[in-house]
Amino acid sequence: MKNIAGLMKQAQAMQEQMAKLQEQAATKTASGTAGGGIVTVTANGAMQIVRIVIDPEVGKGGDV
Repeated sequence: MKNIAGLMKQAQAMQEQMAKLQEQAATKTASGTAGGGIVTVTANGAMQIVRIVIDPEVGKGGDV
């Protein structure tokens, strides 16, 4: 029984640490570009898209 209690305590500590890391990751952002820099997308650590930038020159060709 002593080992089970120790494992439960260790699992709880790991859960708390993971929650803290997820909170920290949510504040970080990363950007990526495609199409030779025509499109830039920025996402946060919570895997949410926070910004999309499309080069305005794309719309000047008349295809849009």
